Amino acid sequence: SRQLNQRITWEMRVYDAWLLIESTARRVPDATPVTTAAGLLAASNEKPEQAAKWLRQALSGAAPDNPTLQLALAKSLFQIKHYDQSLALLDQLIEHYPDNDSAWKMMGLAALEVDDKDRLKRVGSYLENQPLQKPEDWFYRGVYLRLSGEIQAGIDHVVRGVADEYGAK
Repeated sequence: SRQLNQRITWEMRVYDAWLLIESTARRVPDATPVTTAAGLLAASNEKPEQAAKWLRQALSGAAPDNPTLQLALAKSLFQIKHYDQSLALLDQLIEHYPDNDSAWKMMGLAALEVDDKDRLKRVGSYLENQPLQKPEDWFYRGVYLRLSGEIQAGIDHVVRGVADEYGAK
């Protein structure tokens, strides 16, 4: 009960902050820190359409090359099924930040949605050269292996990732 009350109080504070930031961003649209905050807060609260709006504005302002904002925008575009826009942004992001693991994984997800085999191959090449340290690394590598025809290896990798994530041995 106490945890629930704390959670509700926290959610109300976040919502109040969101309203304040969004109303400020509407009044002062060229304030990049405000539009950045509005975009990231909307993204963290699963409001992808609002996030895309504010993040585009922030990226067109003083932060056009910010990889965190670019990735958040790509994810928001993916969530609202604007896969081509998401992929175009991810191409730019990876061109400038070729070691951005999250961008590569997001590209893989978006490429799967549109069955973009060329991008899937690029993602696969990237993943093949990455260490398998976290459960999600095993999962992504497994999905790629399965798509590239190595079905059993793919299944084994996905199973290993799930086992690592949930403590199964």
